[in-house]
Amino acid sequence: MQVCFVRHGPAEPRGEWDGDDFERPLTTDGRQLVAEVAAAILGRGPSPDVILTSPLVRARQTAGILAECLGIPDRLAVDKRLAPGFGPEQLLKILRDNSKRSVLVLVGQEPDLTLTISKLVGRSRIALKRAGVAQVEVVDPKVLKGRLVGLLSPMICSDPPRPN
Repeated sequence: MQVCFVRHGPAEPRGEWDGDDFERPLTTDGRQLVAEVAAAILGRGPSPDVILTSPLVRARQTAGILAECLGIPDRLAVDKRLAPGFGPEQLLKILRDNSKRSVLVLVGQEPDLTLTISKLVGRSRIALKRAGVAQVEVVDPKVLKGRLVGLLSPMICSDPPRPN
């Protein structure tokens, strides 16, 4: 099973947001960056069977953009297990519930994603930037054993700076 972990795109700065942190949305640039990441993902392997997202607004917006760009809006679902506090225990349950699927996309937030991915692949820690993607081949979901097969930094999706 392939699992793509996607960190939500850049959101409104915490210090400039007056509302509940769960409701903090993506910025305009954040939405654009997520669309660029989705375009980079297109054509790189099979289409996801499902996109599961944290209930946070910025994660749901990220997942929605991915689903639209990939042409699979009907395969998008909110999963409360991806809310803040997501970890290996919740991942085990998600993998068990989706054992018949071959490609999952999980959209969430930090530090939960990198801590969980690190546990899964046996590394001390990986860096997952905003709108970044970590692709893991899950070798044995029962004991959370996987292999990191790709790490996409959103910076490589953007156009290079233009000379003055």
